[in-house]
Amino acid sequence: MVQSGLKAHKQLLSALVSGHFASSFSALVLSRPFDDEPEDDVALSTTASTGLYEESPVLCTSAYQLLKSLVTTAGFTRTFTPISFDLFIAMTRIVDLFLYVVFVRFVLKTDRDRLTQHVDMDSPGLAALEKAYDLHLFQSECQALGTCVVRIKDFLDSKLGTKSWIFDELTTSPSATESVIAINSCKLVLSTLESLKQPISEAQQAEYQDYLEKYYSDTVAAIKELSTLVEKSVSYKLNKGEWLVKTISEKPWDSHSPSASSYVDITLQYIEDVKERLASSPLPAKLKSEVLGSSVKHCSEQMMEGFARVRVCSVAGRQQMGTDVKEFAGAVELYGVRLDRLGEQLEYLQVWTQTAPQVLDWCLSHPKLPFRQLRGLLETNKDLQNQPSASRSATLLRFEVSPT
Repeated sequence: MVQSGLKAHKQLLSALVSGHFASSFSALVLSRPFDDEPEDDVALSTTASTGLYEESPVLCTSAYQLLKSLVTTAGFTRTFTPISFDLFIAMTRIVDLFLYVVFVRFVLKTDRDRLTQHVDMDSPGLAALEKAYDLHLFQSECQALGTCVVRIKDFLDSKLGTKSWIFDELTTSPSATESVIAINSCKLVLSTLESLKQPISEAQQAEYQDYLEKYYSDTVAAIKELSTLVEKSVSYKLNKGEWLVKTISEKPWDSHSPSASSYVDITLQYIEDVKERLASSPLPAKLKSEVLGSSVKHCSEQMMEGFARVRVCSVAGRQQMGTDVKEFAGAVELYGVRLDRLGEQLEYLQVWTQTAPQVLDWCLSHPKLPFRQLRGLLETNKDLQNQPSASRSATLLRFEVSPT
């Protein structure tokens, strides 16, 4: 029985490292509704029960093998108590490897690099400060995942040495459907780990309980952060990069009666296209809803980034921005999507018309917003621009020093 379990672990490890993990996603994807040129893939049987399909888990083959391995190992920890902790460690190694491959294959390369990049708050210059602050903000939001990735990579380097280059083969861009399956696979691994926590804990000696609790706490947080980054990569692919930021920032906002914003209609058409392509996907309705919601959130964030890059704006232009945000929020509600940050976004646009001290206080009370967005809000404030040079410099200096 022990040999059978160890054999299963070895087969799973071999499958993951050899790249079978990546191919198993493609094998499971039944269609590619988000690709510009769909590839032929296995068709979904029209005789399948819709109700049964909606309740079925969506995961890749390697994740399925991993879940079986976790259940088997959990049983071993209760049967072979003298080595229960060793079995638990073996289980965590395989989970770590699974998460690392998902990270390498499905997270945007820019985010992978930012997660492990050194934050240098002492470099001179405003551009360096902006980069360091936003990098610090990003790493703070993904702290558990960053720690997990470094730990796993160090372990792999110690075991594989120069063979670690095999993961480079998994960095080719996956389809959006594959990424959605990766997200759901991670969530299923998370729920399985949580359901096995009690039986595994009962099999461990008291001296190992703290280690087990810390592992669970760190891993649960890391999986949630990993899922968020993969969702971001899906949204980036579906919305064709950052076209919306460029469109908004180049629009003239300084007139007293700015023209209607066509970019809102174009954005909504993009979302409608995503919705239609999702309709042809074999993914369950719940996953389709999550993908659509993530796409809407990405568009909303792009709009705010575009507003932050507008350097010359009138009061009427600022009001038009608020109208655009409300129009967008109202339209996406028809898809069952609510913008969680709508209130904060409207505040961001409205506070611009207030005095410089009020704008500064607002910026300092929202440290989780990107540095460039806060700086753009403050620098373009009319009251601040009308102040003497010395006073204006002092206000900007206070802002630049406070976030750090």
